[in-house]
Amino acid sequence: MIKIVFACTLLASVHADNAPSYHAVPSPAYHAPAVHHHQAPAHYDESPQPYSFQYGVSDGYSGVNIAAQENADGKVTHGSYKVALPDTRVQTVTYTVDGYNGFVADVAYEGTPVYDEYVPQHKNHQQAGSYHVPTPSYKPTPRPRLQVCTCPCLQASSSTCLPTCSSPCL
Repeated sequence: MIKIVFACTLLASVHADNAPSYHAVPSPAYHAPAVHHHQAPAHYDESPQPYSFQYGVSDGYSGVNIAAQENADGKVTHGSYKVALPDTRVQTVTYTVDGYNGFVADVAYEGTPVYDEYVPQHKNHQQAGSYHVPTPSYKPTPRPRLQVCTCPCLQASSSTCLPTCSSPCL
């Protein structure tokens, strides 16, 4: 019986053993990238087109009063805008834009500025003081009263005895 168990064990261990096997590493596979054919972008005629616009806002409740207008013929742009300033003046900007001079603006103001009169607020530094020193709201804790101990064992000459005083010593 022992021989059969030994033979089965030996047979099982032989079949269970996987001997190392060495194979060549597979060569890496490189694939050419896929070719995507894109359509050429459509060519648009980007020449300047003539245009003209204008707008305006006049709101009596909020005080907004603005206006603008602009005209372009494809080469030169002319325009202007008006803004009501907080000091009651009206600022008018007239501008011209072209390929040679760039942006050229002319700023003009209509009306006279109106400002509120400045009234300094002086503070009297010699007013009667309203500050009162507060009274302390705490009570200091009482200190313990210490008594001088006159025990003979606290003398410098006797260092062997223990103090036997019943009251705290100073």
